[in-house]
Amino acid sequence: MSNPNNLLDKANELIADSGGGGGRWSKQKTALLLIHLAILLYTATHGISASLHFAGDSNWQLFGQIVGVVITEVTILAIYVLFALGYFTDTGEQIAAGATYALCFVIVALSSVVDATINAGGTIPAGGLLAWHLAYGLPLSPVLVGIGVTAMKGFSGDVWANIREKTTQREADKMAFDARIATEKAGIKTAQQVEALKLASQLQTAENMAK
Repeated sequence: MSNPNNLLDKANELIADSGGGGGRWSKQKTALLLIHLAILLYTATHGISASLHFAGDSNWQLFGQIVGVVITEVTILAIYVLFALGYFTDTGEQIAAGATYALCFVIVALSSVVDATINAGGTIPAGGLLAWHLAYGLPLSPVLVGIGVTAMKGFSGDVWANIREKTTQREADKMAFDARIATEKAGIKTAQQVEALKLASQLQTAENMAK
C-alpha cells in the first residue's frame, strides 16, 4: 500500500528519472542569472556613456555604437540562458557558443574601460585600441555576433531544431510526470478509502458482537 509520506520522495525520484538537473532551472542558475543581469546593466551603462562621450555630433556613429552595446549584451544573456537550459549539446556548438560569449564580454569590457578612463579625466589616444573599439568595434559587433551565431548553428546542424526538440521533450516529460503523480495520488486515495471501509466493517462487527 502506498504511503502518503513517500509522495514527495517519489516525486523527486520521478524528476531524476525524467532527466532532472542537467537542463532544469535551479536556485544556482537563478543566482548566476541575477549576477549576469547586474554585470550587463553595469557594462551597458558604461558602454552607452562611452558612446555619448566619443560620438560627438555624429548621430549615426552614436546610433551604431548603442545598437552594438544592446545586441552584445542581449547575446551574452541569451547564450547563458540557453546554456543553462541545456540547449548546447554538441561539442562544436558549445565551443562556438563559448567563443561568442567570451568575445561579447571582451567587447563590453573594453567599453567599460573607455568610460572609466574618460570619467577619470583621461584621454583616449586617437588610433589606439580603445578609440578603434569605439569607432569600429562596437558598430561592427552585431556582425561579429552574427558570425558567432552562424558558427553555433553550423556546428549544431540546426540549433533552432534542437531548441524545439528540447522544448517538446520537456513538455512530454512534464506530462508524463504529472500523469505519474496523478496515478500515485489516485492510488493513495483508493487505499485510504479501502482502509476506511475495513475500519467501518470492523467497528460494525464489534458492535454486533457486543449486543
